[in-house]
Amino acid sequence: MCLYFLDCWLRTERYYELDDGDLALFESKREAFLKKYEKEIKAYRTERLIGSGTLRDYNFSSLPENILKNLDSYPPFNGYVYQNGILCARIKIEDKYFYLPPIYDEDCR
Repeated sequence: MCLYFLDCWLRTERYYELDDGDLALFESKREAFLKKYEKEIKAYRTERLIGSGTLRDYNFSSLPENILKNLDSYPPFNGYVYQNGILCARIKIEDKYFYLPPIYDEDCR
């Protein structure tokens, strides 16, 4: 499931995993589906988030400490890497590539 939301002046998207049961629920009982995905539809970054179209939705704290302390802006985005059911953002810093998982809001865990 891809949800679009407007953040300031930017339109971006967040991706959530749907299984066959969720798809069937969407097709047969729309209200129940909307209730189940209420937090996601309101653009919270819940544990169901599997990826995003913007780097600010990714967890930079997973970078090594020496790189994190010298990082002063978003590094170049270099696509996605699908790992364990999650779309990790691939970034390049100097000559190394790093894979960042999505970040989740603490109140949604």
